[in-house]
Parts: sequence; C-alpha cells; structure tokens
Amino acid sequence: MVMYELFCITRPAANATRTSSPTLAMNIAKNCGRAILDNKGVVVDVESMGLKELAKPIKKLNQSYSFGHWWSMTFYSNPTVQSEIQRILRLEPSVLRYMIVKKADKLSDLM
Repeated sequence: MVMYELFCITRPAANATRTSSPTLAMNIAKNCGRAILDNKGVVVDVESMGLKELAKPIKKLNQSYSFGHWWSMTFYSNPTVQSEIQRILRLEPSVLRYMIVKKADKLSDLM
C-alpha cells in the first residue's frame, strides 16, 4: 500500500464562525474514509485546520468564497482508490479545492 495525504477546502456553512464545527467537511471526510476502508485501506489521521481566509476568492456554482474550512487526511491505500476519492470530491458541491499527494511508496521510505 502507498501512503497519501489529501488536502481539502470546503465551503463554510452560511453562519460559520472561526470556532464553529465544520459539519460539511466532516461529512465529506467520512465519505472519503469509507471509500478508503471499503477498498482495504487504512486511514491514519484526519485533521481539521479550521476556517481560514483564502488567498483569493474561489468561484464555484455562481458564488464567490473568501473563507473555507481546511482539512487533511493521511491514509494508506492502493493507487486505484484515488480515482474513487476524486470522484467523491468532484461530485460534492461543497468542495472548493482538493489535492492528493503521494507521501511514500512504502513504510521504509518514511524513515
């Protein structure tokens, strides 16, 4: 299995504050995690980085967003799982941006 890290920015809820719970982000993370586990992968870490101001506004679905909930997920999976995760994220209207980074081919590459 290969180690990956997923970075994602989701749109904030209409009444979101810097301390509010990122429920949209948590639901998307659950869906991605379920896809990883269903394909015999392992989710190592899910981290919320909170509501942050974006460097420049992102336009999606005829709206402009200046803030977004940032979160990341570290996981081990087969390379074929990436396409399923990308499909989930592309179809989700609340995802503003995402990126999957390959961190290591095997555990010995990390040490």
